[in-house]
Amino acid sequence: MLRDECGACGGPDLRVFLDLGKTPLANSFPATADEAETWYPLQLARCGSCGLVQQTEVIPDADIYGPGYGFYSGGSAAQRAYHAAGAAMLMDRYPGLCRKGVLEVACNDGSMLGHFVGRGYDTLGVDPAAGPVAKAAEAGLNVLGQPFTADLARQLRDDRGTFGLVIAYNSMAHINDLGDVLTGMREVMAPASLAVVEVQYLPDLIAGNLIGQVYHEHRYFHSVSSFGRMARLHGLYLVGAELIELQGGGMRLYLATTPANAGEARAVQTILTSERWLNRDATYDGMQGRVDRNRDHLLALVDAERKAGRDVVGYAAAAKATTILNYCGLGRDMIPYVIDTTEYKWGRYVPGVKTRIVAPDSVEADVADTRLLLTSNYLGSVLRNDRAFLDKGGRWVLAEPFPTVV
Repeated sequence: MLRDECGACGGPDLRVFLDLGKTPLANSFPATADEAETWYPLQLARCGSCGLVQQTEVIPDADIYGPGYGFYSGGSAAQRAYHAAGAAMLMDRYPGLCRKGVLEVACNDGSMLGHFVGRGYDTLGVDPAAGPVAKAAEAGLNVLGQPFTADLARQLRDDRGTFGLVIAYNSMAHINDLGDVLTGMREVMAPASLAVVEVQYLPDLIAGNLIGQVYHEHRYFHSVSSFGRMARLHGLYLVGAELIELQGGGMRLYLATTPANAGEARAVQTILTSERWLNRDATYDGMQGRVDRNRDHLLALVDAERKAGRDVVGYAAAAKATTILNYCGLGRDMIPYVIDTTEYKWGRYVPGVKTRIVAPDSVEADVADTRLLLTSNYLGSVLRNDRAFLDKGGRWVLAEPFPTVV
């Protein structure tokens, strides 16, 4: 369904600035090469009223998070380490709030929530994705397999009271009805409660031309400015903001039910001031041309590797891979398979291009000469953990933020 109004303010002035063609759902990995798929337009538009960047195509939650949904937040060692560190930071910084209960919105397979349980805190996770929720339940976590809504929040508040800490990590880009979820977060918070949100950071996506972050599951692309405006509409206020390394650039926001004090406001204002360039049309007008140039450059690098007699394969069948491979036209004739560490994906196929996914210890992975890294945010850990590949003459091609050969 084509979006006809802004998902935050309801304004009708949506200006398309990036068109990546059509792709299937990025986290629905076909079991066979001939499995039928539905393709949807993949475009970004900016609201002329409030500035929020959003997908133009709205796909129902039931289609995205149904039985075929294949993203598990604990699917790789790097993801598990990130969740462990994030949970430890919150528990060390806010032990008093944790003792009043921890709610995670969009908990996925519970990879983060489990750390709070390990320290004895009362927790609840909510998520609509059946597969990941089942995995969380198998681990003994208290989870609800449904979307988080304002109605559910009121029910939770009436049944068990408020929560001290509300977490929404890597999920606020995915929400369909942002206002309803923010209202729900407000409903389960007491005056002293805190909500902590982590989400991709729009300025880094634009600066790095990071099309890998653009897929249908990511419905919204936030800045501190746009998120703060939206939160205020639903009774939540920014009391802290940090720019972090999340998927090539992210932000961590702290929300309370009362406005920030003077010190908190100054810290947030520093970032808000740095985002003024997002208000200019020129910021968005040139992105299509930059992205197209990166595509052509990447194709040239892959072609040069193959002409030199090197076998090129993909590395990391994350959702980013679906967008990058399909938009760039890197099909099975150029990239015959993709290596991935997530067991669920082994033997399945990257959506659209139908490239087979194999395990890191497979025969195919062992004989590859050049690996195309499709998740640039994991570059450091990949190079550190697989030095043997470079030592035996292997080469890496980076797809983002600027195509290059390592």
